[in-house]
Amino acid sequence: MQKWGIVKTEYGYIPVPDFDLRCPFCGDRMLLHRFFASYSVSEKIYHFDVHVKCIYCSFYAIFGVPCDKETVEKLQKSSLCGKIINREIALKLSEYYHVDTSIVEKRLRALGYW
Repeated sequence: MQKWGIVKTEYGYIPVPDFDLRCPFCGDRMLLHRFFASYSVSEKIYHFDVHVKCIYCSFYAIFGVPCDKETVEKLQKSSLCGKIINREIALKLSEYYHVDTSIVEKRLRALGYW
């Protein structure tokens, strides 16, 4: 079973996988792109949604993770909750997703982003 946890960073809490998160198409690592935490009134469940993107082929996936009220409250207080994570912050958070940032930087430069 795949599980998620949360860790405290300088930006507040962020969701992190407790498993090796890899792209189902190319097999490369995936990096946090954004996340949301909320309570679903209709389903009566606390949950967070984690959006991740492959660092190689750009495949995008969303994981819906049920959790408790305390986890939602911690994630909602994060300055990153609900926001697209920019390049500088993504590089700082990449260690939690076991991503080699030099590979990401090289690929973005080759595409003309830097």
